[in-house]
Amino acid sequence: MTHTLYRNEQVFFRVVGVCQDVLHAFLGVLGDVPYEARKRKGKNDFVLSIKLSTPAVCEAIQRALLQCPLEAPYGSYISLVTESDSDGVHLEPFICDFVHKVGGDLDFSFTIV
Repeated sequence: MTHTLYRNEQVFFRVVGVCQDVLHAFLGVLGDVPYEARKRKGKNDFVLSIKLSTPAVCEAIQRALLQCPLEAPYGSYISLVTESDSDGVHLEPFICDFVHKVGGDLDFSFTIV
């Protein structure tokens, strides 16, 4: 019996420190794309996270950014949780294209379990 290593790779668009009015305006033009917004501890602003799961999600975010520019820092967040200390991240071409088009920060998280 072979052991399959645990591996969870996710990529998000993330905005840190967005005020409530701008958040609601952005979500209003975003459409029906799933998202998570949470208030930052000890702050009067929010963190918005959207999983970059399909090309359609990336296109919706790009359209929303054109209609509702953000002043808060934003970018792409790549998370890898794995059992292997030599694992790596593979990004689909549509995600590479998205990162190139929207710019912003590019943050990584690598966790070994």
